[in-house]
Order: sequence, then C-alpha cells, then structure tokens
Amino acid sequence: SCLWLLGAEGFEGVISGKDTDSEVVDPSVIALPRVPQAVESHRVAIDPQKVMILATDGIGDPLGAGTGELGDLFQDCLLGQVPTLYRLAHTVDFRKASFDDDRTLAAIWIKPNAEENHNCGDEL
Repeated sequence: SCLWLLGAEGFEGVISGKDTDSEVVDPSVIALPRVPQAVESHRVAIDPQKVMILATDGIGDPLGAGTGELGDLFQDCLLGQVPTLYRLAHTVDFRKASFDDDRTLAAIWIKPNAEENHNCGDEL
C-alpha cells in the first residue's frame, strides 16, 4: 500500500509501496491476512487544501508518481471536493494496459475550519 498527500502541485509520496526505481519491479505480493513483525507509525500533518490518499498497489502501481493521465484523473476527482460514491467508483475503475489488480482507495479530506489537534473519539 501507498500513502500520498495530493495537492494542487500533484502527488507527494509519504509511504511508498513497491521499489520502482530499479529496472525490474518485483511483482510478488504478501497475501492477506498478514500480521507484520513490527508496525511502523507515521505522523503526517494534512493541509486542508490537500487530500490524504491510502491505496493498494492496484492503484499505486499504475499511478506511479502521479504525473500522467491517471494522476490527472485522480487529481480532478479528489482535489477540492469530496466526490460522489458513483464518481469515485468510476474513477477507480480505470483501464490501463497490463494493470488489472484489485483496487482499494481511502481518502481523507480535512474541513478548512476544523479545529486543530482533534483526538480520536472527539466530536467534530
């Protein structure tokens, strides 16, 4: 899975998935359910002008750095507004040659006037 912050300037990788810097990308996966040996935590500040996106490799691999047409499609769908469920499902149902893996995407939008430092369980 990958985690990005999406803003007007594009996709900013926070947690990368597969190592795509090498000429040959390892296509292997770790099947679910999986219990990792250790869990890493990451603290990320989300600007209200950005969207935090968590996605499986079925989206992350074809998206790459988010600089192509697929990145434009997701930016148009997710940036600036919460899409309808129909529009989100239509966007995630893209076609790209040789990329037919299952796809899961979760996105988080921050209300511009939300109070800072909410704790889990606080009423928004």
